[in-house]
Amino acid sequence: SVVGTVSGEATAVGSNFASMAPGAAEVLNYEVYNFIDEIYDGEEEDQQTIPAEIINQSWSYTDKNQTDQASYDVPFDNYAAETNTLFVTSAGDDGVVLSPATMYNGIAVAAYNNGGSAGTASGPTYGGRSKPDITAIANETSFSAPEVSAAAAVLLEAAQRGDAGPGTESDASDARVLKALLLNGATKPTGWSNTPTQPLDPNWGAGILNVYNSYENLAAGEYAPTSSCAGSLHSQSSTTVLPNEGWDLASFTNVRPILYYEGQANYYQFDLSSSVASSFTLSSTLIWWLEANQTQINNIYLYLYDSDTGQQIAVSDSTVDNVQQLYVTDLAPGDYDLVVYKAGGLLTTNGGKMASATDTYALAFNFAPNTSSSVSTPALSIQPVPEPSEILLLIAAAGVPVLSGMRRRKS
Repeated sequence: SVVGTVSGEATAVGSNFASMAPGAAEVLNYEVYNFIDEIYDGEEEDQQTIPAEIINQSWSYTDKNQTDQASYDVPFDNYAAETNTLFVTSAGDDGVVLSPATMYNGIAVAAYNNGGSAGTASGPTYGGRSKPDITAIANETSFSAPEVSAAAAVLLEAAQRGDAGPGTESDASDARVLKALLLNGATKPTGWSNTPTQPLDPNWGAGILNVYNSYENLAAGEYAPTSSCAGSLHSQSSTTVLPNEGWDLASFTNVRPILYYEGQANYYQFDLSSSVASSFTLSSTLIWWLEANQTQINNIYLYLYDSDTGQQIAVSDSTVDNVQQLYVTDLAPGDYDLVVYKAGGLLTTNGGKMASATDTYALAFNFAPNTSSSVSTPALSIQPVPEPSEILLLIAAAGVPVLSGMRRRKS
């Protein structure tokens, strides 16, 4: 931030971004404290907005206190929810993931270095949430984050160009959709695992960035639920079936004039029974935001059912995360329901089950035919993706020490 000086760290961050998104028309560069203290400090009367939909942050606070961490995330989560902005932040190079990478409404990026994740901060967060969200190939997370930012910019331009089909431009450009597509396209490295209550791997997140997979998922198109219901989950049937790959941006709206609301479910039905493939691998990712000025998330879960038997095959039902992910290998040909379920409960902002009666979510899905019985570590090469011509703005925080060298924010 000193006039006449050059930040080598910032130059490397910018180079990593530019190498993956060379068609960017403009990059805005901010010194970190100028951005967090002057552009958006959480105070309504001081709030400014900037003409960007993707913000790269290759820095973190050094605080390791849960209370400080949560309070530091608030303005970033609010800004993202209010302006449809996607924050992409380095997770840190050791220890626990630090703010603002711990924010709900953003992407925390780990680094894949020489075949392993040693030296990268790992999850869960102090509050037990799954972070990091995704991994990219670099020696440090300062330099893996701009790779994910660039991938988001490529997808954003493709979305605005209409690559997902006519009429999808607005939905495909939503920050929640971009995050869902990036996480869903990630390649699972050897050793990756998750559980129903821990949707992402504590070291790798959703896996290693694969922008080609994410672009193919985007281009497959947007598909609405085949059916919906209120109340508890129950068997649904529909004459409509969806393609094996795609995504959706949809909302739950409950207008009952009382404070207790029923659960709601959206069903996405698939017919894989006539496929020549012997088995499939499902990757599906669900994303929604912590809404502006809220202190808790709505609970939304992701299920996979056998449509013919009604048997539950898999579930991602973390009650602390605003991401759910299913990764199911060796699915036999058959009929399946992918179900997005918003839990019902008392509407309250003070410890109840629901933060609001309405919510918008992004869902990405891919039932991929299996060509091999094993899951291997991905190759480091990246297949070409249609290059953007007019990518919107990226803001790269620069001119300051990165990660552990950052000063603590003044209170």
